[in-house]
Amino acid sequence: MMYGGLATDSADALLAAWYPNQTPLFEEFDGDFEDLGPNSVGAVTGVAVPTYMDIDSFEELQDE
Repeated sequence: MMYGGLATDSADALLAAWYPNQTPLFEEFDGDFEDLGPNSVGAVTGVAVPTYMDIDSFEELQDE
């Protein structure tokens, strides 16, 4: 994982950290790397599917 790479110096940067989703990983390696703060404000995580699936929710995804 990238946090482990930062902690062991086998990675130089992590540009795609998502909080609060990755908070447990962040906390596991906290102190082993320098958090420079957000590189994007107001971003939202989510799931996307092709339009041909014609669904609007996770519940409908189960039926497909």
